[in-house]
Amino acid sequence: MTFKATLKLDGLEPLLAHLRELGTTKARSAMRRGLEVATTPVLQMARQLCPVDSAQLRKSLGRRVKTYRGSGTTVVIIGPRQGFKAEVTDRYGRRRVRDPIRYAHLVEQGHRIAVGGSLQRKGGKVLGKPAPRRPGKHTGSVPPHPFLVPALERNRDVVMNILRRHLEDVLIRSHGGG
Repeated sequence: MTFKATLKLDGLEPLLAHLRELGTTKARSAMRRGLEVATTPVLQMARQLCPVDSAQLRKSLGRRVKTYRGSGTTVVIIGPRQGFKAEVTDRYGRRRVRDPIRYAHLVEQGHRIAVGGSLQRKGGKVLGKPAPRRPGKHTGSVPPHPFLVPALERNRDVVMNILRRHLEDVLIRSHGGG
């Protein structure tokens, strides 16, 4: 299950136009490095806002910068990374594997608790399968504990300023100034 929060970078068109004059490879490299540096405060704050009891989730948070070749669009994906599974013992003494990739969205958005089976979804299906004959009983809810979206919202201006400064520095260095 995934969710998406988007930060659209408006106001950088003149810088991006000058950057494209340097060539596709140089522009792509500058944008990737700039976004990597600019999103550092978001990643740090997301780790700080992560719940205390979710140490494995906090450790797994990272980012990935991806550039689409066809459109030249560069995106940064911030969230849990692979390779942070941990074996834990649940309250019944059973050994379980906890993978932050599988539960990060539940921490961020909250969820309902079911006992005795899966909760029946709208349309009579549970995750693409037919609903069980006896759906689970809704016994409570876990409140959301958002950490990614607030980190992005609080650092929106910081990301823009760092990226703008980085791109300006690249343009100044490339034109021999400074």
